[in-house]
Amino acid sequence: MAPGAARMRELSLRVASRTLGALSLMLFCLQSSAQAEAGEPAVVPRVRPAGLLTARSLRIAGGKNSRMFLGPDGSGFSIGTDANTGSFSIRQDSRPEPLFDLELHEDGAEDKVRFLSKNLRVASLTAPLGVLVNGVRQWELARAEDFTGGAIGWSRPTVTQCGGVSMLGGFCRFSTGEVNKTYTSLPAHRQIRIKATYHFIDRWIGEAGFMKVNLGADDRPVVVWSEQWTQAMSKNGMNICGQKATPEGKFATAIDIILEHTADSVQLGFGSTMTDTDPCDESWGVSGVEIYTREGPMKLDSGNGPVGFNRPVEWTPTAV
Repeated sequence: MAPGAARMRELSLRVASRTLGALSLMLFCLQSSAQAEAGEPAVVPRVRPAGLLTARSLRIAGGKNSRMFLGPDGSGFSIGTDANTGSFSIRQDSRPEPLFDLELHEDGAEDKVRFLSKNLRVASLTAPLGVLVNGVRQWELARAEDFTGGAIGWSRPTVTQCGGVSMLGGFCRFSTGEVNKTYTSLPAHRQIRIKATYHFIDRWIGEAGFMKVNLGADDRPVVVWSEQWTQAMSKNGMNICGQKATPEGKFATAIDIILEHTADSVQLGFGSTMTDTDPCDESWGVSGVEIYTREGPMKLDSGNGPVGFNRPVEWTPTAV
């Protein structure tokens, strides 16, 4: 046979193979569509073409239970619409639940995406409406300052490093008075959580450190956290910061408070009750300021059910 004729014969066989594969797939799609309209379950095709099919677009019609099957029977995969809900899903033949399920609604309010996986890894995650875990809305970090790059926006922007910590104020800097800052453009929320670390440095004699938030009438600052300290309580201590001869018995004290709050800004203030004191004799500082917000939690009330911001409207508490 001449080379040209052999080439034409090979090309004809390839075209015939691909055409047969395409026709088999089309027949299967038509069969699946007819079965879906009749309410019958889809059947995996018995004829599996060995060739390739290239198409710019492919539509498998039939509404619910329209699927495409990949891989061997019993352990293969399928993609398409669910027979019960009409949602888009990816299934494996050996598993009763879908590996992936996308359920969409007209208003978009109840759209859901479900993964059948114990672990979900993503490079990044953006959740404009927040994250819920077992029905509990999680805190979102709105602002954070570690003072390694300065203290922008604070009324006294003094930053020092002591005991390995970068802090606002610090040894020989803050004693009497207060320092404050207003954080603006917070996301919509119904609760606010404020975390920080207050540092008691050197020879405190019973004074108190405090934090204020503008929650009072006309947005006046009010004390929401306070703690006293006297250096005389420290025995056989270690010097961490400040004067070498004065050990720190309470160098770092954690602040963590939750408040009802809805405004898009909040003012934080820190200070002490020291009076006429040399800051090189006793001083204080603040580090690691963080502000979290959330729309509202789901809480439980001693067996009576959910309370707080997410309590269902129709729920009625029982007598105790």
